Amino acid sequence: LSAAAIAELYGAEVPVVRIMPNTPVSVGAGMVLYATNSSATKEETETLVSALELAGKTHEISEAEMDAASISGCAPAYVFMFIKALADAGTSLGLDEKSSLLYAEQTVFGSAKLAMESGKAPDELKKEVCSPGGTTIEGVKSLEKDGLAEIVHSAAEASYRRTLELAGKACGAK
Repeated sequence: LSAAAIAELYGAEVPVVRIMPNTPVSVGAGMVLYATNSSATKEETETLVSALELAGKTHEISEAEMDAASISGCAPAYVFMFIKALADAGTSLGLDEKSSLLYAEQTVFGSAKLAMESGKAPDELKKEVCSPGGTTIEGVKSLEKDGLAEIVHSAAEASYRRTLELAGKACGAK
């Protein structure tokens, strides 16, 4: 529901802060997006945001961005699928399941941390891992050939379309 619809339910202009958390908030490492209406004071918003920061990172967005920002709520499932696929690949190559899953989980965790803390663009970080003629570049070429970017984009669009359907809005990706 939009902030306007929530306020309408109350029958009066009331402060509304809509939030879009994702499941990593359960371990204090989530992403919580929020949008306020014009009735929410700066002080009220700051009080709420300081509490939300215990769940991870927060970021203010506009009400108009809320539907598209639902990707933040959906993306953990995509990441978990990637972790499982990576772990399954390791197992198929001869690693035991427990070790392979640990390697996949820690690699995703560490890669995300590096991306966040280095200040470098993902493409730059990717290039730093790939040695010309090395092993990583061959896997990267395979992912590019098989359309990883298009697969992820398609998943994001499907989730976005469903968000619009649930909100009763006309469907169509941006």
